[in-house]
Amino acid sequence: MNPLQLRAISSIGPNRYEVTLVDSAGTVEITICEVFTHKGVTAVSFNPDPFMSNQPASIDSRALVAAVLARHRRLTAEAESEQ
Repeated sequence: MNPLQLRAISSIGPNRYEVTLVDSAGTVEITICEVFTHKGVTAVSFNPDPFMSNQPASIDSRALVAAVLARHRRLTAEAESEQ
């Protein structure tokens, strides 16, 4: 399995994002993620999960979650400033 790279993160609804990943052969994988808070901790769930579906995981999970959370925080801040 070729390593995956993040290509795009698109908002598809409140707290929901479409994440496009691509490998070095040009194969595209799309996963839907949701940002949620549980017991005061913000987290991201992925469907399908790109970390568990490949052994070993073909993408840096920390970097991907950080990118999704950064996008979420930026969009949330923009929405709040418009109100």
